[in-house]
Amino acid sequence: MADDHDARSAIEEGRRIYVGSLRYTAKPEDIEVLLQSHGFTHEKIHMSIDPISDRNPGYCFVELPSAEEATRALSVLDGQSVLGRSVKTGPCEAKGSTPRYKSYERNKHQDREPTFQRWGDWRGGSAAQAPTGSPSAGRREHRTEQPIDVHAASNDGRRLFVSGLPKMLNQQENDAEMRDFFSGFEVTAVGKRVIPFRLRNTSDQGDNCHHCFVDMASPEQAQAAVKALDGNSFNGGAGVRVNIARPQSGGAQRPGEDKEDQTRKPKAEPKERPGMAGASWRRPN
Repeated sequence: MADDHDARSAIEEGRRIYVGSLRYTAKPEDIEVLLQSHGFTHEKIHMSIDPISDRNPGYCFVELPSAEEATRALSVLDGQSVLGRSVKTGPCEAKGSTPRYKSYERNKHQDREPTFQRWGDWRGGSAAQAPTGSPSAGRREHRTEQPIDVHAASNDGRRLFVSGLPKMLNQQENDAEMRDFFSGFEVTAVGKRVIPFRLRNTSDQGDNCHHCFVDMASPEQAQAAVKALDGNSFNGGAGVRVNIARPQSGGAQRPGEDKEDQTRKPKAEPKERPGMAGASWRRPN
């Protein structure tokens, strides 16, 4: 796909960098403010936003006009504050092959825009200020959507809790696999596949202990999906559980505090946030 090709080209040219340790509530505009405040212009900001939680994954990718600018950004931006948290930067390297996501499956879904890419390849002010006819002019993809109500689907019975899943390879594959599993039903959003918090730092992680949320078009569709699919085999493997998700409430939150700060790790044993050195980016030791 064109976006994959553009990303690979930027990585090979040394123009794409990783910006991590972000608050989950950060949006591309916040990264753009960071860049502009230090004199940088950008080609793209790629930040995936989970349509279920309205959160980013804790990092994003930024493409700079040149390798020299990217190198300078790695030094200048590392440790700078975004929404009160110091960010980490790192160079990007091309990912390896993705054997589980086969070519025929990718082609099968290439005409579908995954719901998680709501803010993919965001150009923001750079696009707005680009001269007419330039590559960036008029291209501000996935930027204009309004904030979503993350509790609406669970509170009106449209959200499903799917458990007993294997670990996902990436969110694009997860989106395709879940839509295939719910084929025949109208899926409106697929959340990230995660492991329960209580198991994240334990040795009790089985092969099928992940779960995700899936939003349906109506409560009736959700009920029908539970009846038809609960206990069915997933990708030829073990059966999974499909249930109506419990209603959620917003809850009080102190100013300047993200909910991730309260739930990410046990307060009695502060540790470096897990997952920052994941396979989505590469940084020399």
